[in-house]
Amino acid sequence: MDVAERVHLMPVGYENDRIVLTAEQLRADRVVLLRYADETAHPSYAETVGERLDERGIDHETVPCDIFDFYDSIGTVAELATRF
Repeated sequence: MDVAERVHLMPVGYENDRIVLTAEQLRADRVVLLRYADETAHPSYAETVGERLDERGIDHETVPCDIFDFYDSIGTVAELATRF
């Protein structure tokens, strides 16, 4: 199937294989990482995911999103869907 661009919108937290391997297997052209920015001290794997996507030649960007707030998540996804 011919498509203009395969864009994956993926929330990023503690895992990275779920994002990187899926993007690679489904031949993503671009990945938009939905990153939850909060004030608690915990590791985020957004940098690691970004590096692994770079190694595979997959374009990516990071967008802040409160992934635990339904309305913020839907609003962010809707905005990104109209952009791509």
